[in-house]
Amino acid sequence: QLSSFFFFVVNENRIDLDSALFMVSKQSGISSLYIVGEKMGDVFSDANNPDLTYFKKQLAASKGVKRIRLLNMIGSLYAFQPGSRKNDLDSAFSFLKTAQQEAIAIKDDKDVYQSLCVQGKYYFETGNLAMADSCFNKVISLCVVTGNKEYEAMAYDYWSVYAPIFPVEKRMGYAKK
Repeated sequence: QLSSFFFFVVNENRIDLDSALFMVSKQSGISSLYIVGEKMGDVFSDANNPDLTYFKKQLAASKGVKRIRLLNMIGSLYAFQPGSRKNDLDSAFSFLKTAQQEAIAIKDDKDVYQSLCVQGKYYFETGNLAMADSCFNKVISLCVVTGNKEYEAMAYDYWSVYAPIFPVEKRMGYAKK
């Protein structure tokens, strides 16, 4: 029932997708972190009701892969804030770009893919469709080369959910996989 409400409200453009996510999450008692922090559960699995303040405190004391995942998590939390406020989006991009750069430096492909997927969402929210498409194409191309089907699927998923218009040929290619 809640899922039906979610799709109706979003499809009718009565609220944005992120606001609907947080509403359904609150109503169902399921943490939104499982969607916002997709594939980053290791950074919040041991916390009780983590929020931005919690993650920022953890970030200050972290290094390496954990730091990169926290940067991605914080960037994701900002990117998924209801209402698409400029300050939230600017913060999201800053954390995500830093995560991407640090992941590249240590050859952490999965966190590069994670960062690029959420950056694609960021670019859609800021109206830069070409850069959004570029992020998703980059993840998909890299995943094809490395054989990482999991993150390739994630890129297609984010792309199809957040793109105002998802290219039909991409949708058909994704459906065939």
